[in-house]
Amino acid sequence: MGNALLKVDMVMFYSYRQATHADLPELLRLNYQLDCDQWSSERFDDLFEHELPIILLLAPDGRVAGFLVYLLCLDEARILNLVIDKEYQRCGLGTRLLTHVLDEICSNDLAKYAMLEVRVSNLVAFNMYTQHGFRVISLRKDYYTDTRIEDGYLMELVLPIAPSLPQN
Repeated sequence: MGNALLKVDMVMFYSYRQATHADLPELLRLNYQLDCDQWSSERFDDLFEHELPIILLLAPDGRVAGFLVYLLCLDEARILNLVIDKEYQRCGLGTRLLTHVLDEICSNDLAKYAMLEVRVSNLVAFNMYTQHGFRVISLRKDYYTDTRIEDGYLMELVLPIAPSLPQN
Protein backbone atom coordinates (compact mmCIF):
# COMPACT_ATOMS: atom_id res chain seq x y z
CA MET A 1 0.00 0.00 0.00
CA GLY A 2 2.81 2.42 0.88
CA ASN A 3 4.44 1.75 -2.48
CA ALA A 4 1.22 2.78 -4.28
CA LEU A 5 1.09 5.99 -2.24
CA LEU A 6 4.66 6.76 -3.23
CA LYS A 7 3.76 6.28 -6.90
CA VAL A 8 0.77 8.63 -6.61
CA ASP A 9 2.91 11.27 -4.88
CA MET A 10 5.52 10.94 -7.64
CA VAL A 11 2.99 11.52 -10.46
CA MET A 12 3.99 15.16 -10.75
CA PHE A 13 7.52 14.10 -11.68
CA TYR A 14 6.50 12.10 -14.73
CA SER A 15 7.37 13.46 -18.17
CA TYR A 16 6.38 12.85 -21.78
CA ARG A 17 8.22 12.43 -25.05
CA GLN A 18 7.75 11.09 -28.54
CA ALA A 19 8.86 7.47 -28.92
CA THR A 20 11.61 6.51 -31.33
CA HIS A 21 12.42 3.15 -32.88
CA ALA A 22 14.98 2.67 -30.09
CA ASP A 23 12.02 2.45 -27.67
CA LEU A 24 10.61 -0.62 -29.44
CA PRO A 25 11.77 -3.11 -26.75
CA GLU A 26 9.98 -1.09 -24.05
CA LEU A 27 6.83 -0.72 -26.16
CA LEU A 28 6.77 -4.48 -26.73
CA ARG A 29 7.44 -5.17 -23.03
CA LEU A 30 4.41 -3.06 -22.04
CA ASN A 31 2.29 -4.41 -24.85
CA TYR A 32 2.97 -8.04 -23.90
CA GLN A 33 1.58 -7.37 -20.41
CA LEU A 34 -1.87 -7.16 -22.01
CA ASP A 35 -4.09 -10.21 -21.93
CA CYS A 36 -5.43 -9.36 -25.37
CA ASP A 37 -5.01 -6.95 -28.26
CA GLN A 38 -1.25 -7.39 -28.41
CA TRP A 39 0.54 -5.53 -31.17
CA SER A 40 3.39 -7.17 -33.04
CA SER A 41 6.85 -5.75 -33.59
CA GLU A 42 5.88 -5.36 -37.26
CA ARG A 43 2.86 -3.25 -36.32
CA PHE A 44 5.06 -0.90 -34.28
CA ASP A 45 7.57 -0.77 -37.17
CA ASP A 46 4.70 0.30 -39.43
CA LEU A 47 3.72 3.05 -36.96
CA PHE A 48 7.29 4.36 -36.93
CA GLU A 49 7.53 4.16 -40.72
CA HIS A 50 4.37 6.25 -41.08
CA GLU A 51 5.48 8.61 -38.29
CA LEU A 52 2.37 8.17 -36.16
CA PRO A 53 2.63 9.84 -32.77
CA ILE A 54 3.53 7.42 -30.00
CA ILE A 55 3.68 9.43 -26.80
CA LEU A 56 5.63 7.92 -23.91
CA LEU A 57 4.97 8.54 -20.24
CA LEU A 58 8.30 8.42 -18.42
CA ALA A 59 8.66 7.60 -14.74
CA PRO A 60 10.99 9.72 -12.59
CA ASP A 61 13.70 7.05 -12.97
CA GLY A 62 13.46 7.31 -16.78
CA ARG A 63 11.61 4.01 -17.27
CA VAL A 64 8.74 3.95 -19.72
CA ALA A 65 5.58 3.71 -17.58
CA GLY A 66 3.10 3.84 -20.46
CA PHE A 67 2.37 4.93 -24.01
CA LEU A 68 -0.46 6.28 -26.13
CA VAL A 69 -0.68 5.95 -29.92
CA TYR A 70 -2.97 8.14 -31.98
CA LEU A 71 -3.65 8.99 -35.60
CA LEU A 72 -4.75 12.35 -36.97
CA CYS A 73 -7.07 12.22 -39.97
CA LEU A 74 -8.92 15.32 -41.20
CA ASP A 75 -10.66 16.72 -38.10
CA GLU A 76 -10.39 13.55 -36.01
CA ALA A 77 -7.84 12.24 -33.54
CA ARG A 78 -8.17 8.46 -33.38
CA ILE A 79 -6.72 6.96 -30.20
CA LEU A 80 -5.39 3.57 -31.23
CA ASN A 81 -3.84 2.30 -28.02
CA LEU A 82 -3.22 3.40 -24.45
CA VAL A 83 -1.13 1.11 -22.24
CA ILE A 84 0.14 1.65 -18.69
CA ASP A 85 2.72 -0.67 -17.12
CA LYS A 86 0.97 -3.04 -14.68
CA GLU A 87 3.33 -1.83 -11.95
CA TYR A 88 1.94 1.72 -12.34
CA GLN A 89 -1.75 0.99 -12.96
CA ARG A 90 -4.51 2.48 -10.80
CA CYS A 91 -2.36 5.48 -9.87
CA GLY A 92 -3.97 7.93 -12.31
CA LEU A 93 -1.26 7.66 -14.95
CA GLY A 94 -3.63 6.63 -17.75
CA THR A 95 -5.67 9.74 -16.99
CA ARG A 96 -2.54 11.92 -16.99
CA LEU A 97 -1.31 10.51 -20.29
CA LEU A 98 -4.70 10.85 -21.97
CA THR A 99 -5.11 14.40 -20.62
CA HIS A 100 -1.63 15.36 -21.83
CA VAL A 101 -2.30 14.11 -25.37
CA LEU A 102 -5.77 15.66 -25.59
CA ASP A 103 -4.38 18.99 -24.32
CA GLU A 104 -1.67 18.88 -27.01
CA ILE A 105 -4.23 18.13 -29.71
CA CYS A 106 -6.52 20.95 -28.55
CA SER A 107 -3.83 23.57 -27.96
CA ASN A 108 -2.44 22.97 -31.46
CA ASP A 109 -5.93 22.86 -33.00
CA LEU A 110 -5.20 19.48 -34.60
CA ALA A 111 -8.69 17.94 -34.40
CA LYS A 112 -12.30 18.64 -33.51
CA TYR A 113 -13.10 15.13 -32.28
CA ALA A 114 -11.32 12.31 -30.50
CA MET A 115 -12.50 8.78 -31.22
CA LEU A 116 -11.60 5.40 -29.77
CA GLU A 117 -12.84 1.86 -29.31
CA VAL A 118 -12.88 0.10 -25.95
CA ARG A 119 -13.84 -3.45 -25.03
CA VAL A 120 -17.24 -3.70 -23.36
CA SER A 121 -15.57 -5.71 -20.56
CA ASN A 122 -12.86 -3.09 -19.89
CA LEU A 123 -14.77 -1.14 -17.25
CA VAL A 124 -11.70 0.64 -15.86
CA ALA A 125 -10.84 2.13 -19.26
CA PHE A 126 -14.50 2.78 -20.09
CA ASN A 127 -14.96 4.72 -16.84
CA MET A 128 -11.77 6.73 -17.43
CA TYR A 129 -12.94 7.70 -20.91
CA THR A 130 -16.42 8.69 -19.74
CA GLN A 131 -14.87 10.80 -16.96
CA HIS A 132 -13.00 12.66 -19.72
CA GLY A 133 -16.28 13.34 -21.51
CA PHE A 134 -16.21 10.56 -24.11
CA ARG A 135 -19.64 9.20 -24.93
CA VAL A 136 -20.68 5.96 -26.58
CA ILE A 137 -21.90 6.56 -30.12
CA SER A 138 -22.29 2.92 -31.17
CA LEU A 139 -21.77 -0.68 -30.22
CA ARG A 140 -19.50 -2.64 -32.54
CA LYS A 141 -20.70 -6.23 -32.43
CA ASP A 142 -17.88 -8.82 -32.34
CA TYR A 143 -15.34 -6.03 -32.90
CA TYR A 144 -12.51 -7.74 -31.02
CA THR A 145 -11.51 -11.18 -32.28
CA ASP A 146 -7.93 -11.63 -31.02
CA THR A 147 -8.17 -13.89 -27.95
CA ARG A 148 -11.93 -13.98 -27.62
CA ILE A 149 -14.80 -12.51 -29.59
CA GLU A 150 -16.08 -9.42 -27.82
CA ASP A 151 -18.12 -6.32 -28.55
CA GLY A 152 -16.55 -2.89 -28.44
CA TYR A 153 -17.89 0.58 -27.83
CA LEU A 154 -17.07 3.30 -30.31
CA MET A 155 -16.65 6.44 -28.22
CA GLU A 156 -16.36 10.09 -29.21
CA LEU A 157 -15.28 13.28 -27.51
CA VAL A 158 -16.01 16.69 -29.02
CA LEU A 159 -12.83 18.65 -28.36
CA PRO A 160 -12.89 22.22 -27.14
CA ILE A 161 -11.96 24.82 -29.70
CA ALA A 162 -8.61 26.42 -29.01
CA PRO A 163 -8.88 30.18 -28.64
CA SER A 164 -8.10 31.89 -31.92
CA LEU A 165 -5.90 34.92 -32.32
CA PRO A 166 -7.68 38.23 -32.78
CA GLN A 167 -8.15 39.22 -36.42
CA ASN A 168 -6.80 42.58 -37.59
